[in-house]
Amino acid sequence: MRWVEKEVTSLELSKKLKELGFPQSKEGWYWVENKATKKARIEFWDDKFEQYLEENMEYINLYKAFTNSELGEWLPIVIKDYGLSIYKTLNGWAIEYEKINFIEGSRKTFVKIRSDNETEANTRAKTVIWLRENGYILSTKETVDLKFLRTLPK
Repeated sequence: MRWVEKEVTSLELSKKLKELGFPQSKEGWYWVENKATKKARIEFWDDKFEQYLEENMEYINLYKAFTNSELGEWLPIVIKDYGLSIYKTLNGWAIEYEKINFIEGSRKTFVKIRSDNETEANTRAKTVIWLRENGYILSTKETVDLKFLRTLPK
């Protein structure tokens, strides 16, 4: 695994994010998948890459490989009164929205995504996908809007 593959979403999750309408801007890293062989490689968008695309677009599928930073912008810090928590586990990463009542000594978790043997970017992507599929964030090809209007489960 190249260093960049540890910092961006996997091909599978990049495909899912594109399917859900997340922006596919020209800047950054991309998975380039050969339509015939289904083999993929990761490339950075620059002038040379743009020229390659012009010559080969009919033969390839292109998927934005989102970075930790890009995904982090789409994770709401708070949904209602549940706060975001991201932490490293023994075998991977976990992201949850939780409410802690220090007076009562109680803790309620609204959503928890745990990914063993996964990168932080993939764990963030799985959380963003869950939030999108459950209506907590909205996405278009140009923007991602955070939506806080849904009522949370009790």
